[in-house]
Amino acid sequence: MARIYSAHGYEFREISSPGGRLRMALVPEVGGMGTSLRCGTGEDARELLWLHEDFWKEGSTQRYGGWPFLFPICARLECDGEPECYLYRGRRYRMPIHGFASRVPWRVVDETDHSICMRLNDNEQTREQYPFSFEVTLAYSLEDDRIVCEQRYCNTGDKPMPYYAGFHPYFATPRTGAGKEECTVDLHPTCRYVYNSRLTDTVGTAEAMKFPIPITEPGINEQLFRVPQGDCRAEMTLHDGLRFRVEASGNQDDGMYPFIQLFTQKEHPFFCIEPWMGAPNMLNAVEGSRWIAPHEEEYGIFSVKVDAPN
Repeated sequence: MARIYSAHGYEFREISSPGGRLRMALVPEVGGMGTSLRCGTGEDARELLWLHEDFWKEGSTQRYGGWPFLFPICARLECDGEPECYLYRGRRYRMPIHGFASRVPWRVVDETDHSICMRLNDNEQTREQYPFSFEVTLAYSLEDDRIVCEQRYCNTGDKPMPYYAGFHPYFATPRTGAGKEECTVDLHPTCRYVYNSRLTDTVGTAEAMKFPIPITEPGINEQLFRVPQGDCRAEMTLHDGLRFRVEASGNQDDGMYPFIQLFTQKEHPFFCIEPWMGAPNMLNAVEGSRWIAPHEEEYGIFSVKVDAPN
């Protein structure tokens, strides 16, 4: 079974890989979020996720850091100049950036030493923001060099359900001036998207940057890239050679994840590689969301391979 312990007023679940090289702690009550990923054993264990110093601050409604899961949207919404707003069947609904999944409790439905399965169903709170019946399952498992998250998205209602999910891991890096500028990211996009000034929508496309590039490259922050179908992959190499290989795909649809967003802040030691199913404001667009028919389901898989330096 997963190791259960308490901290910061919450119950944590910690799973480990069969050989003990990777350990991941998750907090079902806090959006099912991963809050620690350690590589190595004993005193040599290394934390691979970053948490903001205010992450555990009481009353926090948005937590920066860790390993959040994004659902039922990625990024921001805006309707007629009103932020966090979308229109569905003539009614306006409000939803915060990246949706509600990382802000509400999840339920543990299965766990072993090396895996944990959590589930989220619609409830009164979610239906105020998103008028659909759903069941989402995240099944995390650890290998000695890889974290895998298998996803199941099910429409349990009687009307078609739009959504676009994603992941937002905050990988720990050195601080600026202490090695962050020596870290690089590599991906193979077909183009990049240009945001409006409020980051609530895209207004066009432009030529993609030439990769690999340093993660401190000016202009890299808040960049959204289109990737080739079936090739949602990116790689970050840290200053000392440790490497993260990020991949996302659908079980039946190899184009399930067509976007990668990059995010960092100069003053903090982290870098995010975010596979997304959709772009900002797609709930307000004519097309772009994924749609699941009533009582149908679809599956995705997200993985991060951790390669230690030679």
